[in-house]
Amino acid sequence: MEPLGLLIVEDDRFILRDLETIVDWAAAGLQPVTAMNGRQGLTRFQEHSPALVITDVRMPFMDGIEMLDAIRRQNPFVETMFLSAFDDYSLVREGLRGGARDYILKSDISPSLMLQKAEELRRAYLESAADQLSRWKTRCLEGLRCAPMPESELDELAGVCSCFPASLFSRPLGQAIAQETGCEPPQEPLIPWLQALNGGPESESAALVRQAAAFIEQHYADPALKNADISRCIGVSERKLSEVFRAERGQTLNDYLIDVRIKTAKRLLRETELRIYEIAERSGYGSSAYFSTAFTRTVGVSPADYRREAQK
Repeated sequence: MEPLGLLIVEDDRFILRDLETIVDWAAAGLQPVTAMNGRQGLTRFQEHSPALVITDVRMPFMDGIEMLDAIRRQNPFVETMFLSAFDDYSLVREGLRGGARDYILKSDISPSLMLQKAEELRRAYLESAADQLSRWKTRCLEGLRCAPMPESELDELAGVCSCFPASLFSRPLGQAIAQETGCEPPQEPLIPWLQALNGGPESESAALVRQAAAFIEQHYADPALKNADISRCIGVSERKLSEVFRAERGQTLNDYLIDVRIKTAKRLLRETELRIYEIAERSGYGSSAYFSTAFTRTVGVSPADYRREAQK
């Protein structure tokens, strides 16, 4: 099996150097990359798509909590562990609620403990890949034998494919489907192959909508995001994209963007102790007042009331 990527983020260069060499990562089946703050760590993540992240909590420019939140928006299956000082526990608790699996006190770091915790992360990631593989194998076979899979489900599958190395997910999924159906294994990316089996290639309109939705889901936290930015990235006129999106999805681009932002805000209100203005920023709103107005108009209750009800 090819090694899994490991991102190590720590703002103390001496601790970072120790973490990079404290374990024979290659022998453990891991390939490390390093960063010295959360902003740099997010860039490294986007460049290398690691499966595992070990990160400090308090760092300049972007802390570990904010970095983890951004990473999990791009890949919810990444396994994460925090490095913590004694006085960081309130932040660590927030990170655990946000999806981190564990934490280590910096005073307890040792080769054996780091190896043990890294193996726990690695095992959890492989289990997630196996669970998703089993789930999607069943669903794809049902779709091929019964009703065709809707485009939205193929979009979801494409997103899962992007979260795991091909050797762990898309390749064995394609081989399993081919074996069960008697088809030739895919010699091209999985999704176009499935679309052909499922009744034909993806239409131009469906492809535009899928690309637009994916762009929104990656950039919704930018309060300046506009329809023109989305259409320019995709390479189509704003008018055409707006018309196609409404026809395919039954809602406007702006309505879809609001849906994504409000769903994010709901999750953060339920699962974190972030303040309202912090949730507004992470959900793509330039001010907490505008966020509160938009949230109340959409959900029917204020962010504070929603949080109180969710925590009962």
